[in-house]
Order: sequence, then structure tokens, then C-alpha cells
Amino acid sequence: MMRLKLEQGGQAGAVFDLPEGETVVGRSHSAQLRVEADDVSGRHVCLRRKGAMVELENLSRYGTYVDGEPVNGRVPLRSGQSLAIGRHVVLRFEADAESAPAAPVAAGEAPTAGGGAVAADATRAAPLSVPATGRTAGDRKSGTLAPARAEEPAGLEFTRGDLGLTAAAGGLNHDQTMEGMTRAMQTRAASIEEIEFLRAQEQKRARQRQWLMVLTAGGVLILALIFWPRPPPPEKVLEWPVDAKGNYLDAMLDGPSGGTKAGGYALAFPGTKGWVKQELPADKTNGKGFYVETHIARDLSVPLRLGIVEEVAPELLTQDRRSSLQRKLEQLSKVGGSWNFDPPSPVFFLGGENGVPAVAVSYQRETKTGTWYGTITYFRYGPKQVTLMAEVPASERLRAEAFLGTKFLDISREYERGHWEGSSETVKTSVADLLRQARIEMERNAPATWAKVEVLLMAAVRQANLAGDRDRERDCMQQLRRLRERQNDWFNGQKIAYLNAQTLGKSQNAIAIAEQCKAVFSNDEDRRFYIVRRQEW
Repeated sequence: MMRLKLEQGGQAGAVFDLPEGETVVGRSHSAQLRVEADDVSGRHVCLRRKGAMVELENLSRYGTYVDGEPVNGRVPLRSGQSLAIGRHVVLRFEADAESAPAAPVAAGEAPTAGGGAVAADATRAAPLSVPATGRTAGDRKSGTLAPARAEEPAGLEFTRGDLGLTAAAGGLNHDQTMEGMTRAMQTRAASIEEIEFLRAQEQKRARQRQWLMVLTAGGVLILALIFWPRPPPPEKVLEWPVDAKGNYLDAMLDGPSGGTKAGGYALAFPGTKGWVKQELPADKTNGKGFYVETHIARDLSVPLRLGIVEEVAPELLTQDRRSSLQRKLEQLSKVGGSWNFDPPSPVFFLGGENGVPAVAVSYQRETKTGTWYGTITYFRYGPKQVTLMAEVPASERLRAEAFLGTKFLDISREYERGHWEGSSETVKTSVADLLRQARIEMERNAPATWAKVEVLLMAAVRQANLAGDRDRERDCMQQLRRLRERQNDWFNGQKIAYLNAQTLGKSQNAIAIAEQCKAVFSNDEDRRFYIVRRQEW
């Protein structure tokens, strides 16, 4: 039986049977005897067995050593010889007596792997040894080898300290050995399997790079889709225009009889670039006013017309609001094209306290220049009637209908508290008696009677105005403003009490406050009448 025994490197002590034919030793996966060492070539050594003869051939450019001698070409092996492959791997070739080859030798000599000879009494090569100490640091620096110890046989010597390969007397030169081993560590030929493995790894890395590029491009695309500036969605409902910073574009014009600072009201409208104002000529009804042309929509593409007219008519004092509105619509239908009016809206209020009662009428009119859709806001103040018209092209009706419902009027507090208007009801009581009854009720300071006091004072104002008694009229107006001020203060206190009761969970107290407010504000011409009943605190 012929075998190879691993004496140094890897699994030292392992034994490998040597079969007939070729056995390749190396790192390659195709090698019959695979050795894991960085300085061993893929196909380092080839052992050819033919019967009892074994021949060794070095396949590596970095060399193989048999008993410390470099192998050039092919050499026969004898039992007991050591094979040095790389700097760490040592194999010993062993053969049983019956299978060992009878090597021809000259008298007194035995052949060696390198073609030299050893002493005749040395029938085997000196045994391979791994000394405990190895070479010293000084030996490494000087490039010389430490002498072998006397008890150790001369021959091939491995040291673990520097993993160098040295030869005993007559062996390899140290510098040549280290230089060869260094080159073996740095450069060696790769096997076919290693090349295929490296190619597969490179293809894997290439695929990973491709996937990374795809994922990166996908992420960039997603971020671009998320953050790419998009055009704003279509403007389904027209709103008050704003500037680039999001601030509303507002403009204010005083009403025909005075602005808010003078105790009147003002027209608030979109003050977009290029808006114009034009005064209306006074007519025989003592009417005066103006109109404004401006634009709305995000791109300011929709024209908006606003016109306000204030007229004085003594007959308004003896007409109710519905009758005077109908008369005004009849007047409008005779000018400015063909009109089509919708029914009037329920009463609503302009202002923040008791409010000025008003109604709205939607319309569509056809003119020579086109068809317009708009809304009329109508309210009265004493012997005056105020008509506000806001219109856009009829093609924009769906988008602008909510916008035209805007209250374009800013009413001052003095205008609210002094508001009164005519009535179709006839009052036979004199102004003095009406004013006296109102003062008596005011002195009682009973909130439940305030609605009655308000009716008395408004009737007294109408009577004084119809009679041309300006002193009585001013006196009645002074009492009316005092009443409205007292009503407002009382309502604000009740509002705070109601909200506190709701917050503290005292529902019964809140209900009691609401019922009391309903009793006090029983006049449906007062904005607070609807607030307490709709619970719009």
C-alpha cells in the first residue's frame, strides 16, 4: 500500500491512499488531493503511480521540494521521503515493504531527489522536523539562518515563527527560498474552477449593481413624481383672489352716504390689478352710487361687476320691505336689458350685533354685450333703500354662484344701532306718547319689555320723520341707540354664561339661559332672534 501522510499544515496526521494512475495535489476543486493553503497552486504536484513505482512531477512555477531538494521535471519517490508544497504544507510518502520500489544505487551511495547523493548508511532521508524555537529575530533581519541544533538531523526544516522554508547543509539558499515563497504568495495561476467562481461572483455583483441602479432610478422617479411642481387643480368654485404670498386682495370704497368712519358702511371687493370705479349720475329719484369693474378666479380671467345705488324715497316709510323690493325690481326690468329674477331669499343680516335686515334676489340678464348672472342685495334705512348688484358672465354661473353670495358690505356699529325702516302699519298714537311709553319701559330696566320698547321707538321715529319734526326724530334716535347698546351688553353677558354652563356640563342652566334669551329677543327683525333659536352662539 502506498500513501501520503500530512505531517504539517491543515489536518496534520491525515493519511491519503495513493491509487494507480495520476493524483494531482493542489488548491483546485479538480485536484484529487485538495490542499487549503494560500501559497499552494491550483495544480501544484502530480503523482503518477504505476505498480510499485511512483513518480513526482512539479506543476507549479513556484516549486516543490523533496527532502529539501527542488524538483526539476520528474523524479521517482522512495518511501520515507518528504514533499514540501508551499511554506506550510509537508507530506511524507510511505510505502509498505512489499510495494516499495527497488531503486538502483551506486556502491556506497543512495540517489537523491535532486540527482545528488547522501551517505550509503543513510537508507532513508533525514526525518522532517518542526523545531520549537525556529530562527531568531536577528536571523531574519540579517538574512542568515540559525544553525540546526546538534541533536536534530540535517535536512529540510520548517519553522512556524516566520513560516519560512530552509535547507540544512548543502540545501537551498535562504534568500532564494523566501523570494520564491513570497512570489508564490503574491502571484499564482488560478484554476479553472476558481476562474469560474470569480466569474460567477463578478456576474452576481454586476446584477446587484444593475438592481441598485434600477432601485435608485425608481426612487428618484418616485420622488420626482411626488415633489415635481404640478399645475393646481381646476378651480371648480371661484374664491376670493389672493396674491403670491396667500394674502387676500382686498379693496374698500365708502358707501354713497359715507363710510364706516362716518357711521355708515363701505363696499369690500377684490382689489385685483386694474380694477376701476365709475360714479353713476344722479337721477330724479335722488339716487346716487357707483360701480366697480374687477376680476376674480385664480388667473383673474373672470370679470366681476359690482354696482351700489342709494336712493331716497319718502314713500318707503309707509311700505313694507317686500313691497318696496318689488317696486325696485320693476324699475330695473325697464333698463339694462332683459331681466329674469328669482324669488327673494329669506331675511339675513348685515353686521355683527342686532344687524341690518336684508334680502337677496338672483337674476340673469341679457344685454347686447352678453348674458350676465348676478345677485341683488337689498336693504333699507329710514327713507332710503340700498341696492347692491354683483354679476359675472352667465357662463361662469356654476363656479361663481357661491362667491356672489358674499356679503360685500362692511356695516359700522353706529349704522346697526341706528337702523330703522318704514312699515305699512298705521300708528295713530302721537310721537310724544310713543316716546313717553318707551321711556317708562326703559326706566324699568326689564329685558323682557325691550322688544316692545324697540317697536315703540321705531314707530315714533317714523312718525317724526313723516311730520318733519327733526328734533323729535333725533330724540327718538338717541333713545333707540341707547336701547340697542343695552341689548348688546345684556346679550354678551348671557352668551358668556351660556357657554360656561355648556363647558361645565350644566345643561339645565344652559337651557334656562337660552329660554330667557328667546323671550327677550322676540323680534324677528333682530339678528339675535335667530342666533338663540338656532343655537349659533
